[in-house]
Amino acid sequence: LGIELGAFSVKVVVAQAGFRQTTIVDYFEQPVPPGDEPVEERAARALAELLRTGGLENDVPHLVQPGDQVSMRVLDFGFAGLKRADLEKAVGAELEAQLPHDLDDLLYDFEVLPPVNGPSAGGPGRPPAQVGTRVLVAASTRERVARLLGVAKAHQVEPRSVLAAPPLYARAVTRLDAVTACPSSVPVMVIDHGHLRTNLCVVMGGRAIFARTLSRGGRHLTEAMARAWNVPFAEAERAKHESGFVISPGEPVPAHAGEHPAWAAISDVLSRELMPLIRDLRQTVVACRAQTDLSPGRVLLCGGGGRLGGLSSFLAHELGLPVVGLSLDDAPRLIGVAAAARGVSADAALLAHAVV
Repeated sequence: LGIELGAFSVKVVVAQAGFRQTTIVDYFEQPVPPGDEPVEERAARALAELLRTGGLENDVPHLVQPGDQVSMRVLDFGFAGLKRADLEKAVGAELEAQLPHDLDDLLYDFEVLPPVNGPSAGGPGRPPAQVGTRVLVAASTRERVARLLGVAKAHQVEPRSVLAAPPLYARAVTRLDAVTACPSSVPVMVIDHGHLRTNLCVVMGGRAIFARTLSRGGRHLTEAMARAWNVPFAEAERAKHESGFVISPGEPVPAHAGEHPAWAAISDVLSRELMPLIRDLRQTVVACRAQTDLSPGRVLLCGGGGRLGGLSSFLAHELGLPVVGLSLDDAPRLIGVAAAARGVSADAALLAHAVV
Protein backbone atom coordinates (compact mmCIF):
# COMPACT_ATOMS: atom_id res chain seq x y z
CA LEU A 1 0.00 0.00 0.00
CA GLY A 2 1.26 3.46 -0.91
CA ILE A 3 -0.31 5.83 1.60
CA GLU A 4 -0.47 9.62 1.62
CA LEU A 5 -2.02 11.20 4.72
CA GLY A 6 -3.17 14.37 3.00
CA ALA A 7 -4.75 17.31 4.79
CA PHE A 8 -7.92 17.15 2.65
CA SER A 9 -8.10 13.40 2.03
CA VAL A 10 -6.21 10.17 2.57
CA LYS A 11 -5.05 8.39 -0.60
CA VAL A 12 -4.15 4.70 -0.79
CA VAL A 13 -2.71 3.00 -3.88
CA VAL A 14 -2.83 -0.81 -3.85
CA ALA A 15 0.00 -2.48 -5.76
CA GLN A 16 0.81 -6.11 -6.49
CA ALA A 17 4.46 -7.04 -6.91
CA GLY A 18 5.21 -9.33 -9.83
CA PHE A 19 8.34 -10.99 -11.13
CA ARG A 20 9.34 -8.14 -13.43
CA GLN A 21 7.09 -5.24 -12.47
CA THR A 22 4.67 -3.84 -9.94
CA THR A 23 1.04 -3.56 -11.03
CA ILE A 24 -1.42 -1.04 -9.63
CA VAL A 25 -4.61 -2.97 -8.84
CA ASP A 26 -6.74 -0.40 -7.00
CA TYR A 27 -6.99 3.09 -5.54
CA PHE A 28 -8.96 4.44 -2.58
CA GLU A 29 -9.55 7.93 -1.23
CA GLN A 30 -11.16 8.96 2.06
CA PRO A 31 -11.92 12.57 3.10
CA VAL A 32 -10.27 13.77 6.30
CA PRO A 33 -13.07 14.62 8.75
CA PRO A 34 -13.22 18.16 10.17
CA GLY A 35 -12.44 18.75 13.82
CA ASP A 36 -10.20 20.41 16.37
CA GLU A 37 -7.68 17.55 16.58
CA PRO A 38 -4.36 17.86 14.71
CA VAL A 39 -4.79 17.00 11.05
CA GLU A 40 -2.44 13.98 11.40
CA GLU A 41 -4.75 12.45 14.02
CA ARG A 42 -7.85 12.96 11.90
CA ALA A 43 -6.10 11.66 8.78
CA ALA A 44 -4.87 8.54 10.59
CA ARG A 45 -8.40 7.84 11.82
CA ALA A 46 -9.70 8.19 8.26
CA LEU A 47 -6.94 5.84 7.06
CA ALA A 48 -7.89 3.18 9.62
CA GLU A 49 -11.51 3.35 8.49
CA LEU A 50 -10.50 3.13 4.83
CA LEU A 51 -8.30 0.08 5.42
CA ARG A 52 -11.02 -1.62 7.41
CA THR A 53 -13.82 -1.04 4.93
CA GLY A 54 -11.55 -1.89 1.99
CA GLY A 55 -10.33 -5.14 3.55
CA LEU A 56 -6.73 -3.93 3.43
CA GLU A 57 -5.70 -4.45 7.08
CA ASN A 58 -3.34 -7.33 6.25
CA ASP A 59 -1.52 -5.63 3.36
CA VAL A 60 1.90 -4.01 3.76
CA PRO A 61 1.67 -0.23 4.26
CA HIS A 62 4.33 2.27 3.17
CA LEU A 63 3.76 5.81 4.41
CA VAL A 64 4.68 9.22 3.00
CA GLN A 65 6.08 11.81 5.40
CA PRO A 66 4.71 15.28 4.55
CA GLY A 67 7.18 17.57 2.84
CA ASP A 68 6.92 20.30 5.46
CA GLN A 69 8.43 17.82 7.94
CA VAL A 70 11.41 17.14 5.68
CA SER A 71 14.47 19.28 5.00
CA MET A 72 15.79 19.03 1.44
CA ARG A 73 19.38 19.92 0.55
CA VAL A 74 21.60 19.77 -2.53
CA LEU A 75 25.15 19.22 -1.27
CA ASP A 76 28.34 19.55 -3.30
CA PHE A 77 31.56 17.82 -2.35
CA GLY A 78 34.94 18.41 -3.96
CA PHE A 79 35.74 14.72 -4.23
CA ALA A 80 34.42 11.80 -6.27
CA GLY A 81 34.50 8.03 -6.21
CA LEU A 82 33.75 7.50 -2.52
CA LYS A 83 31.99 4.35 -1.41
CA ARG A 84 28.45 4.99 -0.20
CA ALA A 85 29.34 4.31 3.43
CA ASP A 86 32.05 6.98 3.35
CA LEU A 87 29.82 9.40 1.44
CA GLU A 88 27.10 8.87 4.06
CA LYS A 89 29.50 10.06 6.76
CA ALA A 90 30.35 13.16 4.73
CA VAL A 91 26.66 13.91 4.16
CA GLY A 92 25.95 13.50 7.87
CA ALA A 93 28.74 15.86 8.85
CA GLU A 94 27.51 18.50 6.38
CA LEU A 95 23.91 18.18 7.57
CA GLU A 96 24.98 18.61 11.17
CA ALA A 97 26.76 21.82 10.18
CA GLN A 98 23.73 23.18 8.30
CA LEU A 99 20.77 22.07 10.44
CA PRO A 100 20.05 23.03 14.07
CA HIS A 101 20.13 19.40 15.23
CA ASP A 102 22.75 16.96 16.41
CA LEU A 103 23.52 14.16 13.98
CA ASP A 104 22.12 11.60 16.43
CA ASP A 105 18.75 13.39 16.25
CA LEU A 106 18.54 13.16 12.43
CA LEU A 107 17.30 10.52 10.02
CA TYR A 108 18.36 11.10 6.42
CA ASP A 109 18.83 9.52 3.03
CA PHE A 110 20.42 10.77 -0.17
CA GLU A 111 20.86 10.10 -3.86
CA VAL A 112 23.89 10.93 -5.97
CA LEU A 113 22.99 13.38 -8.75
CA PRO A 114 24.49 13.69 -12.25
CA PRO A 115 28.20 14.60 -12.17
CA VAL A 116 29.06 18.16 -11.23
CA ASN A 117 31.35 18.35 -14.25
CA GLY A 118 28.70 17.03 -16.65
CA PRO A 119 27.79 18.73 -19.94
CA SER A 120 25.20 20.96 -18.24
CA ALA A 121 27.58 22.33 -15.63
CA GLY A 122 29.03 25.77 -15.85
CA GLY A 123 27.33 27.75 -18.62
CA PRO A 124 27.80 31.01 -20.50
CA GLY A 125 29.78 33.46 -18.42
CA ARG A 126 30.23 30.94 -15.60
CA PRO A 127 33.40 29.11 -14.65
CA PRO A 128 33.46 25.36 -15.28
CA ALA A 129 32.26 23.34 -12.30
CA GLN A 130 34.91 21.42 -10.44
CA VAL A 131 35.03 17.66 -10.47
CA GLY A 132 33.19 16.34 -7.44
CA THR A 133 30.06 14.70 -6.11
CA ARG A 134 26.61 16.25 -5.85
CA VAL A 135 23.83 14.69 -3.77
CA LEU A 136 20.18 15.40 -3.07
CA VAL A 137 19.46 14.85 0.63
CA ALA A 138 16.18 14.41 2.51
CA ALA A 139 16.45 14.75 6.29
CA SER A 140 14.02 14.72 9.18
CA THR A 141 14.29 14.43 12.95
CA ARG A 142 13.78 11.19 14.82
CA GLU A 143 11.13 12.97 16.86
CA ARG A 144 9.04 13.86 13.79
CA VAL A 145 9.30 10.37 12.31
CA ALA A 146 8.48 8.79 15.66
CA ARG A 147 5.42 11.01 15.99
CA LEU A 148 4.18 10.00 12.53
CA LEU A 149 4.69 6.32 13.32
CA GLY A 150 3.04 6.74 16.72
CA VAL A 151 -0.07 8.37 15.26
CA ALA A 152 -0.35 5.58 12.67
CA LYS A 153 0.21 2.83 15.25
CA ALA A 154 -2.47 4.30 17.53
CA HIS A 155 -4.92 3.43 14.73
CA GLN A 156 -3.51 -0.08 14.14
CA VAL A 157 -1.39 0.91 11.13
CA GLU A 158 2.28 -0.08 11.30
CA PRO A 159 4.17 1.07 8.17
CA ARG A 160 6.98 -1.02 6.72
CA SER A 161 8.74 2.18 5.65
CA VAL A 162 8.46 5.98 5.71
CA LEU A 163 9.37 7.91 2.55
CA ALA A 164 10.05 11.64 2.21
CA ALA A 165 7.39 13.26 0.03
CA PRO A 166 9.12 15.84 -2.21
CA PRO A 167 11.61 13.63 -4.14
CA LEU A 168 9.16 10.75 -4.68
CA TYR A 169 7.55 12.24 -7.77
CA ALA A 170 10.44 11.10 -9.95
CA ARG A 171 9.09 7.55 -9.77
CA ALA A 172 5.75 8.57 -11.22
CA VAL A 173 7.03 11.06 -13.79
CA THR A 174 9.08 8.37 -15.53
CA ARG A 175 5.78 6.64 -16.38
CA LEU A 176 4.30 9.85 -17.77
CA ASP A 177 6.81 10.91 -20.42
CA ALA A 178 4.04 11.18 -22.99
CA VAL A 179 2.20 13.63 -20.73
CA THR A 180 5.18 15.81 -19.91
CA ALA A 181 6.24 15.79 -23.59
CA CYS A 182 9.85 16.40 -22.61
CA PRO A 183 12.92 14.35 -23.52
CA SER A 184 14.67 12.78 -20.55
CA SER A 185 17.42 15.41 -20.81
CA VAL A 186 14.96 18.27 -20.06
CA PRO A 187 14.00 18.78 -16.40
CA VAL A 188 10.28 18.70 -15.54
CA MET A 189 9.00 20.46 -12.43
CA VAL A 190 6.11 18.72 -10.67
CA ILE A 191 3.82 21.13 -8.80
CA ASP A 192 1.51 19.16 -6.50
CA HIS A 193 -0.85 21.85 -5.21
CA GLY A 194 -2.55 20.34 -2.16
CA HIS A 195 -4.83 21.59 0.61
CA LEU A 196 -2.22 22.88 3.10
CA ARG A 197 1.04 22.59 1.19
CA THR A 198 2.53 22.47 -2.30
CA ASN A 199 5.18 19.88 -3.07
CA LEU A 200 7.74 20.70 -5.77
CA CYS A 201 10.08 18.25 -7.44
CA VAL A 202 12.33 18.82 -10.47
CA VAL A 203 12.87 15.55 -12.32
CA MET A 204 15.37 14.73 -15.05
CA GLY A 205 16.27 11.36 -16.49
CA GLY A 206 13.99 9.56 -14.04
CA ARG A 207 15.66 11.09 -10.98
CA ALA A 208 14.78 13.93 -8.63
CA ILE A 209 17.44 16.64 -8.84
CA PHE A 210 15.78 19.32 -6.69
CA ALA A 211 12.82 19.30 -4.30
CA ARG A 212 11.11 21.42 -1.68
CA THR A 213 7.71 21.97 -0.05
CA LEU A 214 5.88 25.29 0.22
CA SER A 215 3.49 25.94 3.08
CA ARG A 216 0.76 27.28 0.81
CA GLY A 217 -2.16 25.37 -0.67
CA GLY A 218 -5.79 25.43 -1.67
CA ARG A 219 -6.94 26.19 1.88
CA HIS A 220 -5.34 29.63 1.66
CA LEU A 221 -7.44 30.39 -1.43
CA THR A 222 -10.61 29.27 0.33
CA GLU A 223 -9.80 31.45 3.35
CA ALA A 224 -9.25 34.43 1.04
CA MET A 225 -12.69 33.91 -0.50
CA ALA A 226 -14.28 33.51 2.93
CA ARG A 227 -12.75 36.83 4.06
CA ALA A 228 -13.69 38.65 0.86
CA TRP A 229 -17.40 37.72 1.05
CA ASN A 230 -17.65 37.20 4.82
CA VAL A 231 -19.01 33.66 4.47
CA PRO A 232 -18.27 30.43 6.38
CA PHE A 233 -15.27 28.39 5.27
CA ALA A 234 -17.42 25.48 4.03
CA GLU A 235 -19.48 27.80 1.83
CA ALA A 236 -16.34 29.41 0.39
CA GLU A 237 -14.85 25.96 -0.27
CA ARG A 238 -17.96 24.90 -2.15
CA ALA A 239 -17.95 28.12 -4.19
CA LYS A 240 -14.29 27.64 -5.07
CA HIS A 241 -14.91 24.10 -6.30
CA GLU A 242 -18.00 25.09 -8.30
CA SER A 243 -17.02 28.44 -9.80
CA GLY A 244 -13.43 29.22 -8.83
CA PHE A 245 -11.42 30.63 -11.72
CA VAL A 246 -8.29 32.71 -12.17
CA ILE A 247 -7.88 34.93 -15.24
CA SER A 248 -4.75 34.94 -17.43
CA PRO A 249 -3.94 35.92 -21.02
CA GLY A 250 -4.21 32.24 -21.94
CA GLU A 251 -7.72 31.94 -20.44
CA PRO A 252 -9.30 35.38 -20.18
CA VAL A 253 -12.90 34.15 -19.80
CA PRO A 254 -14.11 30.95 -18.09
CA ALA A 255 -16.63 28.66 -19.74
CA HIS A 256 -19.15 29.32 -16.96
CA ALA A 257 -18.89 33.13 -17.15
CA GLY A 258 -22.53 33.52 -18.15
CA GLU A 259 -23.73 31.34 -15.29
CA HIS A 260 -21.64 33.03 -12.60
CA PRO A 261 -21.54 36.80 -13.10
CA ALA A 262 -19.23 37.17 -10.06
CA TRP A 263 -16.41 35.19 -11.74
CA ALA A 264 -14.30 38.33 -12.37
CA ALA A 265 -14.41 39.28 -8.68
CA ILE A 266 -13.58 35.69 -7.69
CA SER A 267 -10.62 35.72 -10.06
CA ASP A 268 -9.38 38.99 -8.59
CA VAL A 269 -9.41 37.55 -5.04
CA LEU A 270 -7.76 34.29 -6.09
CA SER A 271 -5.05 35.87 -8.25
CA ARG A 272 -3.99 38.17 -5.38
CA GLU A 273 -3.84 35.22 -2.99
CA LEU A 274 -1.81 33.18 -5.50
CA MET A 275 0.97 35.77 -5.84
CA PRO A 276 2.97 34.61 -2.76
CA LEU A 277 2.91 31.10 -4.23
CA ILE A 278 4.05 32.44 -7.61
CA ARG A 279 6.92 34.28 -5.90
CA ASP A 280 8.03 31.08 -4.17
CA LEU A 281 7.77 29.10 -7.42
CA ARG A 282 9.97 31.62 -9.20
CA GLN A 283 12.48 31.44 -6.36
CA THR A 284 12.44 27.65 -6.65
CA VAL A 285 13.34 27.82 -10.35
CA VAL A 286 16.19 30.22 -9.55
CA ALA A 287 17.43 28.06 -6.64
CA CYS A 288 17.32 24.93 -8.79
CA ARG A 289 19.43 26.63 -11.44
CA ALA A 290 21.89 27.96 -8.88
CA GLN A 291 22.37 24.62 -7.11
CA THR A 292 22.16 22.15 -10.00
CA ASP A 293 22.98 24.23 -13.13
CA LEU A 294 19.65 23.03 -14.56
CA SER A 295 16.31 24.76 -15.09
CA PRO A 296 12.86 23.19 -15.62
CA GLY A 297 11.65 23.14 -19.22
CA ARG A 298 8.05 22.19 -18.43
CA VAL A 299 5.66 21.98 -15.49
CA LEU A 300 3.40 19.05 -14.56
CA LEU A 301 0.52 20.35 -12.41
CA CYS A 302 -1.35 17.94 -10.15
CA GLY A 303 -3.03 17.77 -6.75
CA GLY A 304 -6.57 18.66 -5.73
CA GLY A 305 -5.71 22.36 -5.67
CA GLY A 306 -4.43 22.06 -9.24
CA ARG A 307 -8.02 21.60 -10.44
CA LEU A 308 -8.78 25.29 -9.90
CA GLY A 309 -10.16 26.73 -13.13
CA GLY A 310 -7.56 28.57 -15.20
CA LEU A 311 -4.66 27.72 -12.87
CA SER A 312 -2.59 25.95 -15.55
CA SER A 313 -2.73 28.96 -17.86
CA PHE A 314 -2.11 31.35 -14.97
CA LEU A 315 1.03 29.46 -13.91
CA ALA A 316 2.25 29.22 -17.51
CA HIS A 317 1.95 32.99 -17.89
CA GLU A 318 3.58 33.84 -14.57
CA LEU A 319 6.42 31.31 -14.81
CA GLY A 320 7.04 31.52 -18.55
CA LEU A 321 6.91 27.72 -18.84
CA PRO A 322 4.45 25.35 -20.54
CA VAL A 323 2.16 23.72 -17.98
CA VAL A 324 0.37 20.39 -18.48
CA GLY A 325 -1.98 18.46 -16.22
CA LEU A 326 -3.27 14.92 -15.87
CA SER A 327 -6.54 13.65 -17.30
CA LEU A 328 -8.69 10.52 -17.17
CA ASP A 329 -6.73 9.24 -20.16
CA ASP A 330 -3.63 9.09 -17.95
CA ALA A 331 -5.39 7.24 -15.13
CA PRO A 332 -4.90 3.63 -16.39
CA ARG A 333 -1.12 4.01 -16.38
CA LEU A 334 -1.03 5.92 -13.12
CA ILE A 335 -3.62 4.38 -10.80
CA GLY A 336 -4.50 1.16 -12.61
CA VAL A 337 -7.25 0.01 -14.96
CA ALA A 338 -9.69 -0.91 -12.18
CA ALA A 339 -9.62 2.53 -10.55
CA ALA A 340 -9.67 4.29 -13.92
CA ALA A 341 -12.78 2.34 -14.89
CA ARG A 342 -14.53 3.80 -11.84
CA GLY A 343 -13.74 7.33 -13.07
CA VAL A 344 -11.06 8.00 -10.45
CA SER A 345 -9.04 11.11 -11.34
CA ALA A 346 -5.30 10.67 -11.73
CA ASP A 347 -4.18 14.14 -10.65
CA ALA A 348 -4.58 13.67 -6.90
CA ALA A 349 -2.96 10.22 -6.79
CA LEU A 350 0.52 11.03 -8.04
CA LEU A 351 2.30 11.02 -4.67
CA ALA A 352 0.66 7.87 -3.30
CA HIS A 353 1.35 6.14 -6.61
CA ALA A 354 5.03 7.08 -6.44
CA VAL A 355 5.40 5.17 -3.16
CA VAL A 356 4.82 1.83 -4.89
